[in-house]
Formats: sequence, C-alpha cells, structure tokens
Amino acid sequence: MGNEDLNYLVKEYKKLEGYTITGVTTRPADEDYPGEDRFVGLVLEKKASKKTAWVQRDPEGNGRGFLMVEDYPDVH
Repeated sequence: MGNEDLNYLVKEYKKLEGYTITGVTTRPADEDYPGEDRFVGLVLEKKASKKTAWVQRDPEGNGRGFLMVEDYPDVH
C-alpha cells in the first residue's frame, strides 16, 4: 500500500473521531440481488449526529470485509 492509499484511509477513518459506538447493524437484503453480501456496520453517535461505519472489502463496496479488534496499544 502506497502513501497515497494510506493517506486516503487515514482521512476516511478520521471521520470516526469523537463518535461512540452504540450498536452493530446489518444492511437489509436487496431483493433484486438475492445472493449479494449483506454488510455489517457500526452505529456511531456524537451528540445529535448519527453515522454508520460499514465494514467493506474496499471503498467501492465489492463485498464484506473484516474488522480486527485488539486491545490498545497492541499494535503489530
């Protein structure tokens, strides 16, 4: 992964700063695409603002992804 890709990811993830995870959700099944992946997302809240952070394979949403959760600062 080059610096440009890494900078893009950092900019995207910074949108989460200050939010609290209040739940986990799934995207509803699309009746037009019965075999399509259903995404898992984190429900985020900060005061009156609410967002969903979808866990996806890539920015285009080409399938479900994986979110690894570790104790901080257990960084490899």
